[in-house]
Amino acid sequence: MRKSESRPRIARITFTVITAAGLVSLGYVLKQGANSPQTSKRIIDSKLITASITQTSSLGSQVFRGDVTSGFSSPINPPAADGSKLVVTEVSVHNDQKLYGPALLGSVNLLPVFVMQGTIPSFRNITEGERGVDISELQAALEHLGFSTAPDPRGLYSVGTANAISTALRHYGFVPSLSVGVQANGQPTTLQYPTLLATQLNFIKSFPLLVSNALQTGTILQGTTSPFLTLSSSPYVIDCAVSPNESQNLKPLESATATNDVTGATWKLTLRSISNSLDENGLRHVIFALPTLGLSPQLGDNLRVTINGGAAKEKYLVVPISAIYTSTDGRNFLNVVSRGKVIRTEVRLGIEVNGLIEVQGKDFKIHAGEAVEIGTLSQLRRG
Repeated sequence: MRKSESRPRIARITFTVITAAGLVSLGYVLKQGANSPQTSKRIIDSKLITASITQTSSLGSQVFRGDVTSGFSSPINPPAADGSKLVVTEVSVHNDQKLYGPALLGSVNLLPVFVMQGTIPSFRNITEGERGVDISELQAALEHLGFSTAPDPRGLYSVGTANAISTALRHYGFVPSLSVGVQANGQPTTLQYPTLLATQLNFIKSFPLLVSNALQTGTILQGTTSPFLTLSSSPYVIDCAVSPNESQNLKPLESATATNDVTGATWKLTLRSISNSLDENGLRHVIFALPTLGLSPQLGDNLRVTINGGAAKEKYLVVPISAIYTSTDGRNFLNVVSRGKVIRTEVRLGIEVNGLIEVQGKDFKIHAGEAVEIGTLSQLRRG
């Protein structure tokens, strides 16, 4: 009788062991599934610091920092007449100087470098007897300054235009040291400048101009890699480097305000463009145009740019940026606190405004009012 009773007992023990082993195996499988890259769980830490997932339809204000740069910048690279090396023989301006009209910049190889207003850039060397629209512009610019190019007809470079150049350069402080030239037929010419080299006279669309990168007298120029100096003209723009998330909600022609935190001065801006590609730091460049009238900020100023957002058509969920964890493969996660456990879930990110960022759950739905982990007390103490 005892032998027959022992068999069921052994069977019950065996069943219990098998069942327990199965549960352990099932638990391992469940745990492995929970620890997948999309979602995982752990017991909540009493030292956890959390913040709430909130729902909003207001975009609020976006604030960036940006540098004032020139909308136009032109390096001055005087060419040599005979291919010889170029040496700076005089510098008549200095860095950060503002030019409000035509000016002598200096000389290279004793040849003058001058800037004046015009729309067609110098692109060739001009010799006596040549014609062209660029010569017409040169004559118009000289006559606008009060230097007659007569008796030359419009568009012809000859005695009248060359003498006007010589007179203008002397007026603006250049003392030539050139000898009388020789014409192509070997006959002497009375022209002070029988050949006018490209970029000896530089045309810029508008003034004022800002001088930068000016070299010192005696410096040997290295072509385009080492220009004589650089001229920048207004209207200036503000260049803001922003994250791709921050740029998602921006639109061209959007209005903004720039503020100089030192002086308190403000300017109304218009968003001109948003770069399609990212720079070496993974940022997009947003360009804001400054007004063409009134006092402009200084080149290089760092300004605060504020865009006042309106209301979005749809509501969305936002969390503090500090709640986002990014894996080594570039995916983004939230640690959602739910029912005494922390659930790690992958999310999609949206726009970023004032320290908050839009989130959408991928494989685990998230809701407004739920808590998300942003750190622990121990991390706070270490910080």
